[in-house]
Amino acid sequence: MNVCQLRTERSCLDVCDIWLERSAFARVQLNRNNAYYDLLMKVAELAFDCLLPEPRGSGFAFHDVMRDERKMARVFEDFVRNFYRSEQSEFAVEPLAIFWDAVRLSGAAGRLPNMRVDVFLRSNDRRIIIDTKYYANALQSYHHTESFHSGNLYQLFSYLKNAAGRDPSFSAAEGMLLYPRAGTELDERFDIQGHIVAIATVDLAQAWPAVESRILSLLGLVRT
Repeated sequence: MNVCQLRTERSCLDVCDIWLERSAFARVQLNRNNAYYDLLMKVAELAFDCLLPEPRGSGFAFHDVMRDERKMARVFEDFVRNFYRSEQSEFAVEPLAIFWDAVRLSGAAGRLPNMRVDVFLRSNDRRIIIDTKYYANALQSYHHTESFHSGNLYQLFSYLKNAAGRDPSFSAAEGMLLYPRAGTELDERFDIQGHIVAIATVDLAQAWPAVESRILSLLGLVRT
């Protein structure tokens, strides 16, 4: 697959073709004069990543990225994090690694792995840990009875309890499981051993003002 590469030499604009490879995107240098190309480059890179060779080797076909739950889960996580970073000012959006609230009793071969939070929001009086999930259905079914995904709840609760065990400022930390809406709309809150835990969905097929309002409302925020 070829792409046009622009090069300016002595006030003349020359155009040449290159063989497009993954590394070509990393070689593009943007500055404040052409930073508006950043979004276009990211879209082009995403399109390139979705290309698959056709079985006969005669060309390429696009992989349906919407069916790739792992890739879409990362996109959804990045979207939620960047939304809160750019669309509100009450909370700082920070990385958070949680260490196990544990004491070694024996052995020295290895260590317990860190727990890395998807989205962490911090204000003067609130700590919110958000775990984003991308499933076809935010509910699980067992013997014809629907319930929340138990593994997701265990994971979020582990974040909250271990963070609180190591840092008193997390003693009343809040947690949220956030899913894109694909079926049932969820907006539920529980008090679990002193931690407010929300389980919610957001319908990304709505017009942007509705999406914006929904995500802000999950934290009790209003547009100012």
